[in-house]
Amino acid sequence: MSDKPPTTFLSKLLAATRRQNSLLCVGLDPQPEMMPIGNVFEFNRAIIDATKDLVCAYKPNLAFYEALGTDGLVALKRTVEYIPEDIPIIGDAKRSDIGNTAAAYAKGLFVYFGFDAVTVNPYLGYDSVSPFLEYHDKGVFILCRTSNPGAKDFQDFQDSQGQALYQRVALKAKEWATITSPPSPSPSTERGLEGEVDRWHTPAALWEGLKPIARQMRKEPTEAEDLLWQRIRNQKLSEFKFRRQHSIERFIVDFYCSQAKLVVEIDGPIHQYQQEEDEIRQTYLESQDLRVLRFSNDEVLNDVKKVLQRITEALTSPLYSPSPSTERGLGGEVVTTKGNIGLVVGATYPEEIKWVRQNCTEMPLLIPGIGPQGGDLEKAVRYSVDSKGERSIIVSARQVLYASKGKDFAQAARQAALKLRDEINRYRGT
Repeated sequence: MSDKPPTTFLSKLLAATRRQNSLLCVGLDPQPEMMPIGNVFEFNRAIIDATKDLVCAYKPNLAFYEALGTDGLVALKRTVEYIPEDIPIIGDAKRSDIGNTAAAYAKGLFVYFGFDAVTVNPYLGYDSVSPFLEYHDKGVFILCRTSNPGAKDFQDFQDSQGQALYQRVALKAKEWATITSPPSPSPSTERGLEGEVDRWHTPAALWEGLKPIARQMRKEPTEAEDLLWQRIRNQKLSEFKFRRQHSIERFIVDFYCSQAKLVVEIDGPIHQYQQEEDEIRQTYLESQDLRVLRFSNDEVLNDVKKVLQRITEALTSPLYSPSPSTERGLGGEVVTTKGNIGLVVGATYPEEIKWVRQNCTEMPLLIPGIGPQGGDLEKAVRYSVDSKGERSIIVSARQVLYASKGKDFAQAARQAALKLRDEINRYRGT
């Protein structure tokens, strides 16, 4: 299989921020009684056309669409499909549940609607959030310090050490953003079609689609694949264990050794016609700190000993150094910092924003609460940006959407968005 390497939410957000020179996110929250036209999708389309060069993201709040029934959900789906592909879309759903229900929420939001990121409620703990985190290329914004006045009822509650609940949430989210995995898996964690786990690098929902393809490819190997498999299976090469037709993200690789972080690909005649796809595939695999060896069918069939020698050399050579996002723990484990977790912190609580940013320096922050809610825009911007003036998403909905109730509503929305973007940029120092 081949496909474009996945674009993560964070990379997409940063690209939009820099391209548009903007931290502004327009909330697409349709309220029919305030709209100058009755068709929700047409209203959204006009707003998008007027502001798409001024924003770093859009954020539809699902409640406004659900309140309109089936027609509202259809309008939401059409809206998501209409937004330019290079602008991230945050589904403001605030979902939370356990087990299969959370997984169903995640699938609906990420797969059916196609959001780049969503908001979730952490009240039920990690197992209610983890199904969302399985979508590694998506963003997950955890409610931390919300902008409403009633937030104080629970979020200011302090434990015996004087730590407020919102602070605990922020630090937990930071902990969840770090994944620790052993350098070589134990046999009990390697079960799959042939005794091994095939899901390590693939979100569960995506794996369900890849599984029957991988199974079929295992049943019908090419002559070269079968010859090489007979020589490397059952730890025949320096006791290294290989898996065949193993899924890594959305790709299925021919052979994979997790201990050596090595991928072996066997290229048949068709690969001369898909060189660009192979380059994309290889670039992605190498971005995951994997080494890739490629051999043609003829190399394997005509001189398999030479092929085995090259594989053995790769297996016994030092591993590549981890990328900047990874480091080695004291026990040799790989600690990977994920970029798909963010926090929601309201502009109405600027000191809390300041604390969160100081303690979660790399996380993207979603900042609602400016405009009618009375948030302090200047402090919200200054306190929420990272050291580069980025990773902050300043949300405005009503202030932009309903700048005019007349026929000029789209033009008025553009002027309001432009003014707000430029004001934000003054505060971030750009």
